[in-house]
Amino acid sequence: MKYLKSVFIYSTLCCIACSSPQKSFEKGNYERAFNGALTELDKKDNSRQNKVLLNKSFEELIYHNEKENYKLVQSGLIENLEVVHANNLDIIDKYHNAKRYLNPVYDTIASDFVNRNDLLRENIALAYWDEGNTLMDVYNSTGDKFKAQDANFNYTKAYDYNIGYEAIDSLLDVSFAAGLIHVLVETNVWDMNYSWRVDNTFKNLIHLSRGFNQVHYENMISIADCRIDVSFNNIEVIENTTRETQQFTREIEDGYTTKVDSSGNTHRILNYITVRGEGVKEITTWTYNWRVRSTVRQLSPFCQMNNRHFDERGEIRHVRYDVTGDVRAVPEEYQNVTFFNRSTEEEKLINRMIDDIYDDFVQYYFR
Repeated sequence: MKYLKSVFIYSTLCCIACSSPQKSFEKGNYERAFNGALTELDKKDNSRQNKVLLNKSFEELIYHNEKENYKLVQSGLIENLEVVHANNLDIIDKYHNAKRYLNPVYDTIASDFVNRNDLLRENIALAYWDEGNTLMDVYNSTGDKFKAQDANFNYTKAYDYNIGYEAIDSLLDVSFAAGLIHVLVETNVWDMNYSWRVDNTFKNLIHLSRGFNQVHYENMISIADCRIDVSFNNIEVIENTTRETQQFTREIEDGYTTKVDSSGNTHRILNYITVRGEGVKEITTWTYNWRVRSTVRQLSPFCQMNNRHFDERGEIRHVRYDVTGDVRAVPEEYQNVTFFNRSTEEEKLINRMIDDIYDDFVQYYFR
């Protein structure tokens, strides 16, 4: 009985697995039905039901593909023609994946899809080529760099669709160079002590040229579209000192007294005294405020950057202890002397602040 029950469960699961693609087909999900039937066939389930379902699903996919493509073509938009091209590639891929199970009639249909897509690819490439040429004509007559950038986009698309014109490489280079926006950055540091460090950090900007943004640093070029003057104000340093005084008392051993009891035995009795001391905890904080202003000079209509200021704040903290009175009464923390060199700490802090200002500047203008 248990054996028959197991066989029944196994048979039921198999039927469910076989019927899942069928249910997808009945619900109009032909993509899922096609993939499900193909999966079953690849699992060596070469049932007639799966083959029929695969072919019916493929037929429906072709029908709906053609229906959608017709609407897209009517729009006349290049972008929609690209969607048609992608749709056709999907049908061609499905054909190749399932060819061994499909009716031979689809061989001719698939071949027709390939031929039509080759022609469509050429038309798309030519459309982008023509649009690129039109935009470059506008650039040549007006100097509009944004038109050159758009032309470069169109030439790139034409190249992606394998246009066979030899001039495409040259036009890609020419349109890219014509569309470059040159950004010149110059720094001005009031405190000469930090000038070298700022300069050494900001010269890394030349490595941030991306796309059509070409970044220059401290380079007197005549082709700049934007000039960003970065002015570092003097650092404002605010010093604040607080003192905490605390009294301490402590009972400590202070020798001993020898006594002889009535039996003649000698005893040592420890003597205790109370000592008093004072601990002073002096906390000095130096707060550094640094304002940096970037002023954008728009040297051409193609500069789209804005003024900005960056505020950086840092702090150095030093704790010093003094002891008066009897040091034996004061906890050890008040007696530990640590080395402190404000100049060294200040140098470390300023370096961190410059790095943070640079990161904020890059994030705002070039990310």
